[in-house]
Amino acid sequence: MKDVGRLIVQIIKIDKYCNITVVVVLGCDIIMYQNDEHIYFCEGNIPVIITFPHSGSTKIKGVETRKKGVIHGDDHTDKVAKALMNAFACNACSIVNNNNNNNGQKEEESSTICNCSIWKENDAEKEYEMAGHSTNRTCCDFNRSAENAYENTVMKQHHDLYHGTIISFINKAKQLSQNNWQQQQQQQSDDGSDNKPLWSGRCLLLDMHGQSDCPDHILRGTKNMTTVQPLLQRYGVDAIIGDNSIFGGLRAREIPIFPESVPTEYLLSKEKDISSSLPPPPETRSKTSLDQHMEHPRYSGAYTVVHHALAHSIDCIQVEIGFHYRLRPQVIVDLTRRLRDSILTFNKTYLIPPS
Repeated sequence: MKDVGRLIVQIIKIDKYCNITVVVVLGCDIIMYQNDEHIYFCEGNIPVIITFPHSGSTKIKGVETRKKGVIHGDDHTDKVAKALMNAFACNACSIVNNNNNNNGQKEEESSTICNCSIWKENDAEKEYEMAGHSTNRTCCDFNRSAENAYENTVMKQHHDLYHGTIISFINKAKQLSQNNWQQQQQQQSDDGSDNKPLWSGRCLLLDMHGQSDCPDHILRGTKNMTTVQPLLQRYGVDAIIGDNSIFGGLRAREIPIFPESVPTEYLLSKEKDISSSLPPPPETRSKTSLDQHMEHPRYSGAYTVVHHALAHSIDCIQVEIGFHYRLRPQVIVDLTRRLRDSILTFNKTYLIPPS
């Protein structure tokens, strides 16, 4: 019996420098159910985990469409996952990204000639055949709690294994981070330099989605800062909206983001007058009125980021990609390369010990 509804956990190697964890719900195009007995994974070496819970199309035999909740998937996020994997696997980019001065300029100049800057349709199709197609959201919503994710108990083990896999990588990432920071602490102690406590066990989870309400923007979802408390406590709002943050990096690389600020209670008195310098909120197709300092109420974060942030004391951000950035292959490639560069800059700034 061919298997369906597998969890494919893919770590994309970036030469010898950097790996990243990508967790995607994937299956095969044979619509038959079988226990999840095959989980493919490779370990990464930076504490960043990326999940794609709504990128699927395959229905599992015997599992009817859910009668409650959203059942539509996030169109073309499977292509975003593929392009992001290619971007992190690009050796030319990895060399540049690990030897630049974090100002973004050198990255863009060098990476424009690399292989990941070109969408290779034939290669993409071949790799998709090998990986199969993702489980359809009509069967199970992996971004909901077990009580709300599925109506057929056949999906329970799929849901449990998906989030169990995420948890296993969170634990590994936190341990890796802790080891790195303990080594730094020991070095400081040995050379007599400042021996103040260091924040170890760092980990960032990015939960990737698609939205069409603000089709030209990438939306941030943290339940208005609830899911990024470790970052805020350690570094303040710069880690959320500064140039070396994930979304600040996208903005610096000319990708429109929203919001560009944080709730006013997180701003210092000297920062509270930034409203006049912020661009107006984007117009929404749903006619939802947006506040410059608040996240879009429909895309501010759901189960994955809320649950894992609170349960494991890590930073989690929901990333909502506007439809226009998922529509054309070359646009997808350009977006994922800039997202990759933003992630690597964030990692160097906030996750790994200073050299």
